[in-house]
Amino acid sequence: MFNREFINKGLLNKELGKFYTKMFEFRQKADYKDMVKFKKEDVGDWLESAGRFISEVEKAI
Repeated sequence: MFNREFINKGLLNKELGKFYTKMFEFRQKADYKDMVKFKKEDVGDWLESAGRFISEVEKAI
């Protein structure tokens, strides 16, 4: 739904859609697979990107 409503309509750039999809896939893994671990460095990068993502979504809405 996010990509359909925001990315495909041109309200946000495609890179944000890719980030959202990647984070959703990681969340699915963490929720539904056993013993999933993520690297601390990766999580730090994702948190920074999430801040930018939220900022851009707030501007769009």
